[in-house]
Amino acid sequence: MLKKTLLLFIVSAAINNIFAQKPEEIVFTVDGENVTVEEFKYIYEKNNSINKDENLYSKTSLDEYLDLYTKFKLKVHEAKSLGLDTTEKFKREFETYRNQLAQPYLHDKEVSEKLVEEAYERMKWELRASHILIDVAEDAYPSDTMKAYNLAMEAYNRAKAGEDFAKVAGDFAQYTKDPTLKERGGDLGYFTVFNMIYPFENACYNAKVNEVVGPVRTRFGYHVIKLTDKRPYQGEMTAAHIMIRTDLGTEEEQEVMAKNKIDSIYNRLLKGEKFEDLARTESQHYTSAQQGGRLRPFNALATWLPTEIIDEAYALKEDGDFSKPFKTEYGWHIVKRLHLEPLKSYDDMKEFLKKRVERDTRSQRSTKAALRRIKEENRFKEYKKGINAFKTEYDTLLLDGNWVPNPEVDYNRKMFMIGKSKFYQYDFAKYLEANQKKNQFKNAAYAADYLYDKFVEETVFNYEDSRLELKYPEFKNIVREYYEGILLFEITDNEVWTKAMKDTVGQREFYNNNVNNYQWKKRADVLIFYCQDKTVADKIKAELAADNSNVNELVKTLNANNSMAFSYTKDLYEEGQEELLNEVDWKQGFAVVPDYKGRYVLIKFNEILPARAKKLREIKGLVIADYQDYLEKNWLAKLKQKYKVVVNQSVVDSMVKS
Repeated sequence: MLKKTLLLFIVSAAINNIFAQKPEEIVFTVDGENVTVEEFKYIYEKNNSINKDENLYSKTSLDEYLDLYTKFKLKVHEAKSLGLDTTEKFKREFETYRNQLAQPYLHDKEVSEKLVEEAYERMKWELRASHILIDVAEDAYPSDTMKAYNLAMEAYNRAKAGEDFAKVAGDFAQYTKDPTLKERGGDLGYFTVFNMIYPFENACYNAKVNEVVGPVRTRFGYHVIKLTDKRPYQGEMTAAHIMIRTDLGTEEEQEVMAKNKIDSIYNRLLKGEKFEDLARTESQHYTSAQQGGRLRPFNALATWLPTEIIDEAYALKEDGDFSKPFKTEYGWHIVKRLHLEPLKSYDDMKEFLKKRVERDTRSQRSTKAALRRIKEENRFKEYKKGINAFKTEYDTLLLDGNWVPNPEVDYNRKMFMIGKSKFYQYDFAKYLEANQKKNQFKNAAYAADYLYDKFVEETVFNYEDSRLELKYPEFKNIVREYYEGILLFEITDNEVWTKAMKDTVGQREFYNNNVNNYQWKKRADVLIFYCQDKTVADKIKAELAADNSNVNELVKTLNANNSMAFSYTKDLYEEGQEELLNEVDWKQGFAVVPDYKGRYVLIKFNEILPARAKKLREIKGLVIADYQDYLEKNWLAKLKQKYKVVVNQSVVDSMVKS
């Protein structure tokens, strides 16, 4: 897996400077398949960018890379000859990579960046708002939509005129399934970016405190909103707590006992006992008690913690401060602030926010901007007669997911065109059949209009996607590299990597044929004691058991009063491997080096092992790696015989710059 990841990384890196070349300039061919100067320069510069100021385009560098790239192309050509690019596995994997690579070209980069910047700026603030919601579905009939809008305007006018917002919310609670209107006067509490649907979030972040705004249309209906507070981001809190439970239906006496218990713990904290120790021994929140009371990091908007814990934690001024005992529905608590992390920098948050934006509905702004651009670039044109004529075909069967084209209708009118591609009613009819869903909509006209817009969007983006390689040379190059990189991995895995790992007979034969390359020199099983002085070394020598079984006990006794008295290592060393061992004779028993880097060194040779061949089981990983190299060399030799490689040396020489 690691090899595959590295390989795909190597072949997917982008390059900023691409040299435009004439297509007829060929560097070399493999079995008649051309490699152009444009392709060669692209991949050469990308993989040699480190040497840009030194060896780039030197004859030596070009010749070396030409050899590497020729070998690469031979393997890829063999993979294609074997049909590896026609397998379903390859097609799925390549399609996934290509779709990922295409995404930036199918969105508006400028809009996407502004959305990320906007999200970061909004993260700096936490808002509190109340709302009045009038439910109305996105696909509601116009009369129902207008009725909902008029109700929302009535609520807006009353709230705007200064009526108590909570009272107005209560009066309109009958028009929504949202319980907050009735239960809390529409109060939604504090929230921040990504917590609310995007149009609602926009309205709140653009409002002033105590301002009433709306009606704001979302997929839920019409909202009238009052921004009631705006405060800076409170930071991410890491805290610990001690809890004595009272949530198990305790009697009054037990309640008193719990209060006395938490007060006792608090007094012990005041006297200097460690919070973490008391949490482990006394806290009845057993999950956190094992961690010294530590809770997972949370912010001021966390919903998994009682609000009292959050409020008490954020009220503490410094790391290390702890609260007085306080009560929640679960029991009595004391909370300690461990660390408060402020908002990270934009650079640190950018990638995280980019992914959040991509998954959020706000990304539609970037999509729609790209859609407009592609339409303009390719002279998109709609034919209203064809569109309007199709509307007569809508019926309620579409709502059941059972709509079928009318066999008496030709559906041959144009609906739109992009570039030179024309799309007709029968194209849309096929799309409707394939994409209708049961009970997705309640309004057939809305359903068909919605699906038509989706059909146009998909068609436009598919059109653009089909032309990316023609429009963007860098995209063409990167896609080709992914394509060839996946093939290279598959065939190399088949011919070299997995083959070598599974071929135990071949491993043994390769080992036997190359056993002279796998030899141990003389080795010694050695204990090395780095002592403060000779006195310590003499004590070790006198007290060390013959089988070394008491060496750890010696560490405890001799280092009891002086932790620097001695340290030791035990290992199997090969001759010439350890500099220190070069200074003594290799023979069983003790040896000393009186002064080695300021320490008196006592060496005990437990066993001397003669030189011998390394056993296959001892070095199997190394043998497999060497066997892989062997297989690859033989494979390349066969490929060079199988496929004719022709190098255009004059073109190669023309690229030399130094």
